[in-house]
Amino acid sequence: MRDGAGPRPVTGVSDTRGPGSAADLPAGCAWFADDVIVAASWGSYVLSYRVGQQVLPTGATLRVQLPDSWHAWRRNGAKGVQSTVPAADNYVSARNRSGTATVRCEVEGGETDEVVKSNRRGIDGREGRYVYVIRVTVEEGTLAAGDLVEIVIGDQSSGSRGLAAALQPQGPEPVAVAIDPGDGHGQRLLPQDCSPVLEVHPGGVHEVLAYAPSLAGRGERATLRLVTVDAEGNRVAASDADLEVGVHHGGADLGPVRRTELPGCYEADFTPTRAGVLRLLVRCGQAPDVMANPSWISRDLPPHRVFWGDLHSHADHSFDGVGRFPYEYARDVACLDFYALTEHCERWADGDWEFLVEQAAKFHDPGRFVTFLAYEATFSEPWGHHNVYFRDPSDAVVLGANTGTVLDLWAVLRERRALTIPHHTGVAFSPKTGGSIPGSTSPAVDWQHHDPGLRRAVEIYSGHGQSEFYDPAFDLSYENSDFSTNTSRPGPHYARDAWERGHELGVVASSDNHRAQPGRGELGLAAVLAAHRERDDIFDALYGRRSYGTTGARMLVDADVDGIALGQRGTAGPHPTCRIRVSGTADLETVELFSGVPGRAGSVEVAASWRPDGPDFEARWRDERKPSVAGRLYYVRARQCQPYRGRKPTAWTSPIWISHTRA
Repeated sequence: MRDGAGPRPVTGVSDTRGPGSAADLPAGCAWFADDVIVAASWGSYVLSYRVGQQVLPTGATLRVQLPDSWHAWRRNGAKGVQSTVPAADNYVSARNRSGTATVRCEVEGGETDEVVKSNRRGIDGREGRYVYVIRVTVEEGTLAAGDLVEIVIGDQSSGSRGLAAALQPQGPEPVAVAIDPGDGHGQRLLPQDCSPVLEVHPGGVHEVLAYAPSLAGRGERATLRLVTVDAEGNRVAASDADLEVGVHHGGADLGPVRRTELPGCYEADFTPTRAGVLRLLVRCGQAPDVMANPSWISRDLPPHRVFWGDLHSHADHSFDGVGRFPYEYARDVACLDFYALTEHCERWADGDWEFLVEQAAKFHDPGRFVTFLAYEATFSEPWGHHNVYFRDPSDAVVLGANTGTVLDLWAVLRERRALTIPHHTGVAFSPKTGGSIPGSTSPAVDWQHHDPGLRRAVEIYSGHGQSEFYDPAFDLSYENSDFSTNTSRPGPHYARDAWERGHELGVVASSDNHRAQPGRGELGLAAVLAAHRERDDIFDALYGRRSYGTTGARMLVDADVDGIALGQRGTAGPHPTCRIRVSGTADLETVELFSGVPGRAGSVEVAASWRPDGPDFEARWRDERKPSVAGRLYYVRARQCQPYRGRKPTAWTSPIWISHTRA
């Protein structure tokens, strides 16, 4: 397992030791000042090192490497750290606070760019996107025993905002410090008990996340889950006395809000009292009021449920990911029903895959939280990037670390119970990647290659943007996403192109989050219709195309064509009737019904469009057009009025295929 992977105990000098307690430390130790560090906060972080018995003559170096989490930024990449522009962000300086020696501070491979995709080599020899090493060199004179060197990480003295702390708490994280006295024996790492540790804490309550079951029966007891988070989506405790739940629309008997064993997590039971749409309002004295996602209440128990999951996210076992607690976030903050950690399989060290297998098994909790063993296989154009999912860990095999083709992958998987789902099918990677991402400069998918038994769905949206159709001007396109710095690749690489080619692919959406925060409300979610929250049921729903995708809002969308359900193929009359029902998490802007002819390029068009008044919508539409001999496909796209975290909430359904018409 590579360094930084997996939760582990950390011992050593804590960040609560400041200069006032330096006398308690032996010479040759490093420590940080006494600061309470808040996630994502801008500040100066002073690392002090008191020289030990080994003096540091001219040319000797002191090297420091912060944890990777401190260099991940809001876009999918590292932030620049630099020692050349004092007024710019993330400026680092050094000084000798005693003696006469002068020192020079540099950041190895430092940059001022806000988004950095390139790799650098760390003190431990590891290359990575989030690796930065600060090097302090004795420029003149000698640092004697007892001399104090200070490295100001985020020096604000010349107008810089400083350095932004890590976005997410990861527990205590060790800081690597190495000394090279220039004696020809190379650098030596400070021992753990003389090395500093950094720990960030969540900020104040910024938002309440409220999750209600999407489908329930009248009289059925259900549970509303509440999570209070800071501005970065980190769980933070609130006063449960400040939380209050009421009925905004519909009918329900409500129980009191109760605290769970996890800080920032709360529950409230409720029992729907009448059929229809139920909307619960949550008030919090420390954050704005929030509406829970809508619930459709049926007169009797529904035959299936809508379960929500994230099938595509990364953490610290991906070459471009950080974060140690993705499963905990998926289960306890995003409150997902199912989850797959899809780490890139490039550059895995010995034991990494075994660790990922163990984690998927450890967190799998049938009936409550379903996990899938999965990974991301990356191929260059025309094969594309595919996430690989296994119905059971016994089916697992790893192939596709940027070698071979997706045809090779399918050949290996054909006798196994697996799914391969392509994503960002039309993306053109930013030149910033400099070849550091497998599949550069574009992993665009060529739909002439297909396996209908293994490729059953397409990821129509993720944090990267939408993959429905080519339109750089669309507000959810790759170039208009704040996730990365990519663009849209022209050509038949999108979901519509696959459908027009005749491929029967359902849709999902997922986050592609790279900071161990799956299920964030703006980066993509998959919804499946299944009878039970069990691995087999959810896998079967994905295989059966009983799914839809959203940008992260838990919008309810249903449609059928002459009784043929989402993702299915059937026989319809010459002028079929489409039934559509949508309930948004807020007011709807548009509901559009698209129709196309399988096998006919450029045939997908808007068949009908509505502008609802409010969050709920129902319609029946009869297709009066001349029937197509090749049949038709229909799908729905619904959009809300107000953006959430900069993105307009949107939902896409899997298509419905009409194989032929009958007179």
